[in-house]
This record gives sequence, C-alpha cells and structure tokens, in this order.
Amino acid sequence: MTPHSFGRSDGRGRRARPCLRERPRDSWRTSDPGRAFRVVLLGVLAVLVLAGAWVGVRGALASAHLAEAQRLAGELQETVLAGDEASAGSLDALAAETSAAHALTDDPVWRAVQVLPWAGPPMRAASTIASALDDVVSRTALPLADEAVDALEELRPQDGRIDPQAVASLAEPSARAASAARAAAREVDAIDSSPLTGSLAGTVEQVSAALDGVADLSEGLANAGDLLPPMLGAEGERDYLVVFQNNAEWRSLGGIAGSLLLLHTDDGRVSLTGQDAASSMTSYDDSVLPLDAEVTSVYDDRPGRYVHNTTQVADFGVGAPLASEFWSREHGQVPDGVLSLDPVALSYLLTATGPVTLPTGDVLTSDNAVPLLLNEVYSRYPDPVLQDAFFQASAAAVFDRLLGGDVPTASLVQALAQAGAEHRVLVWSADPEEQAILDGSTLQGGLPESDDDTTSFGVFLNDGTGSKLDYYMSSGAEAQWCTWVPGGRSSASLVVELRSDVPADVMSLAPHVLGIDEEGRTTAGTPPGVVRTVAYIYLPEDATLDGLDTTAGTAREVGIHDRRRVVVWESDTTPGATATLSLVARTSGTGPSLDVRTTPSLHDLGDPSAGAGCQSVQ
Repeated sequence: MTPHSFGRSDGRGRRARPCLRERPRDSWRTSDPGRAFRVVLLGVLAVLVLAGAWVGVRGALASAHLAEAQRLAGELQETVLAGDEASAGSLDALAAETSAAHALTDDPVWRAVQVLPWAGPPMRAASTIASALDDVVSRTALPLADEAVDALEELRPQDGRIDPQAVASLAEPSARAASAARAAAREVDAIDSSPLTGSLAGTVEQVSAALDGVADLSEGLANAGDLLPPMLGAEGERDYLVVFQNNAEWRSLGGIAGSLLLLHTDDGRVSLTGQDAASSMTSYDDSVLPLDAEVTSVYDDRPGRYVHNTTQVADFGVGAPLASEFWSREHGQVPDGVLSLDPVALSYLLTATGPVTLPTGDVLTSDNAVPLLLNEVYSRYPDPVLQDAFFQASAAAVFDRLLGGDVPTASLVQALAQAGAEHRVLVWSADPEEQAILDGSTLQGGLPESDDDTTSFGVFLNDGTGSKLDYYMSSGAEAQWCTWVPGGRSSASLVVELRSDVPADVMSLAPHVLGIDEEGRTTAGTPPGVVRTVAYIYLPEDATLDGLDTTAGTAREVGIHDRRRVVVWESDTTPGATATLSLVARTSGTGPSLDVRTTPSLHDLGDPSAGAGCQSVQ
C-alpha cells in the first residue's frame, strides 16, 4: 500500500473501509438537525393536540353545565318568589352546575393553554365567566335563598298585619349578595371582547347584563329590608298618602292626580283611614309650597296650585311634597310619605288578587280595570261625584283584598316589580335618610340621568285639552346617534310621534271624556275630539339643542331644569292624525347607550325612525 493509499489491508487482501472515527450508535440525534427539529415539533404538536382535546372536551362539558345552570336559574326565581321549599333542591343543583363549570375551566392544562395567543382570549373569557357565576351563586344565591323563602312567606298578611321583621331579615344578606354580584360583573366587564368570535362575545354581554340584574335585584331587596319595616310602623305609627293617577288625562308622571287615600301603619298593621277626590280639593292662587325658579320657568306655578297637577313636574321629588301639602291643608294630617300608582299598575295587582267585586256589583279584573276606570265609568256615571265614588270604591276593594292574606306572594311581588319597572309605582319619603335609599331607583321617579354608560332623554306628555281623550292616544319615541365620538362632542337625534285614535264620531263619546261643557265647548277652546298635547322634552345633562322640527304645532326651548335643557312642544291632533317632533342634541362626556324615558301611557306606538331625524333637522 502506498503512502497515498486511503485504506489499509484487512489481512485477507481486501481493502478495508476508510479510516474514519466510528460513530456512536445514537449519533443520528445530533448529526441531523432538521430531523431532530421535526421530531421535537411532532412531540410538541402531539402535546398540543392532546391539550387541545383535553381543553375542548372540558370546554364542552363546562358549556353544558352553564346551560343547565341557566335553566335552573330561571326556575329558581319562580320557586323562591313563591316561597316554594323545592327551591332548596333547585339551588343545590344550580350550585353544583356552576361549580362544575368553574372546575372544568380552572385546571393546570386549561391555565397553561391560556397563554397561547390564538387560544388565550376565548379561554380566559370562558374561565372568567365560569368563575364569576360560581362566585355569585355561592356568595349570593346560597346565603340569600333560605332567607328569601322564609321572608316572602311571612310577608303574606295575617289578619291585616304584615310582620315588619320578616323583610328586615333580608337587608344584610341582600347587601352582601349585591356586593358579590357587582364584583363579579366588574370581572366580566374587564374581559376584552375584541378578539372574541362567534357567540362568545355575545355571551360576555349577556352574562354581564345578568350579573348587573342580580346586583340590582339584590340591592332592591336590601333597600326593601331597610325601608319597609319603618314604613310598616315598626318604629312608630306612620301615615302615607296614596295618589291614584288617571292616564286618560296625561301628566308627565302618568296622569292627573285623581283619587287619593290615606294609609295608617302601626307595627305592621295597615288600615285605610281617609279618602278624597282631587276634584273636590281646594285650589290656590299661589303655590302651596315654594317652587324652584327652574321649575316655574318650565311649568309655571300650576303644579303647586292644583292638586291635579302635582304629577305635571317630571320629578316625583317635586310633586310628592306638593301632594302631601294639599292633603295636609285639606285634612289636617301630615303624611310621612307619598305613594303613587295608576290603573295599569292596579291591573297588575288584580292579576295577583284575582277578580274583586265592587259595592256596585261590578267585578273588577285585570282585563277590565283599565277600560272601566279610564273610559267606561264616564258613560255610566255622568255625575263627577259618582265617578269619584266609583274610583274610591275600586281602590278600597283592591286594598282590602291585598290585606286579606290569600294573595300568592309570588304573583304580588311580580306585579309590583313589573309596575315599578314601568315607572307606574312611585314612592317618596319625608324622611331624608329613607329618601336617600330610594334615590336612583325606579321608585324615585326622578329625572332621567346620564352617566359613563348611558345618554338619556326624557319625553313627558301632558294633556292640554281638559279631556279624557288620552285614553285613545298612542305615543312613541326613539333616539339614535348621528355621530358618536367617545369622550368628545357627539350628536344624537330624538324623534317623538303621537297618534290619535279618537273615534271619528266624536260626539258619541261622553261629555266628560270630550272635556266639553253644556254648550259643547272645551276648556282649551279646541274643537271637540281634537287632542291638545303639551310635551316636555328633556335633553341629556349639559347637552345643547342643535336642530328642531315638527310636523304639527310649535316647539321651542323654554328653560333649564337641573342641568337639562327643556323643549316644550304643543300640538293639536285630530282623530286619525299623527304628529311628529324631531330634534338633534349635542352631547359631551356621556355614555354610548341611548335611553328615552317616557310618560307611562296606555298605548305604545312603537319606535319611530330616529335616524331620519339626523337629516330632517339639519
């Protein structure tokens, strides 16, 4: 072999393999980087697939548990309100479902996968939702349900008495529940919905709204626990004036003050101690109480001179003390507070009580209460004195049934809740501390308020004819953004529509409905059957009017009430006709959600097209 040979003999005359270092048996792991990377990648992918399958299965199971929890929650509300002992089993099942959903979305694999950019947002959202719901059920429903079932059962009147301590026991657990629900809502609100797709983004909104609803309900129970015992006379005798509004003759808060009665409470015993009719009460040349200059710039002083008009101001905190003063001057009793409701609210209560027989032999039901009390009574009893007697007898009969003790608690609570949500039940207390609890609730009857979430308008309707023709009127209002600049100057349109469904044969209606005297003349000088409406349109706080247009009547800005500019629109509507107002307001610093508070009336016209208002008044 020459020195240049690359091999050596193996002793048998064959060329041996080149003289190379022998490779270790496992050298393939480092000598082929590409292959190694592929193997590692396959391993990682296998782990991810397994993790994804794990997460997918657990996510599906969690979703099923949450869906079942939603079903149980719906049943639970009814059983708790009914005082049904079966609610305990439903509550345990609900807690088990939310706990399971939380556990399924809170294990180490789930938390590990959350760090991945494409999987993290939806998984964190699902985990937050499950955790928030489980927290609310464990800290809200469980401690509160037993108290609620017992309290609601004890709220049923016994021999004309309601145990004040029954509802007082709800105050502390309800306050804790409200705090837990608010905290959970904040957690859900903090979820970034922008990367979420499909139904999950909608689920975040639904859960947030549901938690806010739980918090509102819990706060309402807590407030009731603080307010009702003293109102029921637990700390001493009380007297409350109840004002029944007549929606057939519009006023801002619903209708004119018609029939009034006085309730006396003493250690849970409630009795009716006085009644009167607004038509028989004294009117005055000057307001019975001083009125703020802002109020008189919009409404004049008529709310303080006529008890009928105490519901004209769109703030029950102004009108209720006036009604109290009218009663005090007339009867020498100073009420501790004022409650107000209308015949629609009365019809809801009749759903709970069932039919009530009146001294006249009439049977008052949830179906006939509104037409009978707001329309038919005027044809049946042309004499206003007999009309007032009929109203008072109806109110007294329903009151007696409510205190009889045989009204289902669930139906009664639901009726009051519906009436309260529609602003048909209002409460004012002469005690500043008790009034502070009412402030901000639907029962307060305050002006519409805007905040970081909501921009609020107000549309408050008043009859200008002196008739009961608003029984035939329909109304609708809608707001829409023309331009929206977060945190900056924005522009919103408001459209209000009125429609008259007064029968064409107007003279077939009772004179009291038409508002005509013996010579066929109306107080306003309008032809019989024509409905004059005076609408007070409240802009959001600190907003300015940027455009205004009407299809009928006249409209103008008249003043500012508690930082809200007010537009007055006066229109005459003939039978079958429609009148429309459109305006544009410039707002700043209020929230993106638009809300319109309107007078609680009888017929909803639906939502007119507010978008058209952006162009029509430019």
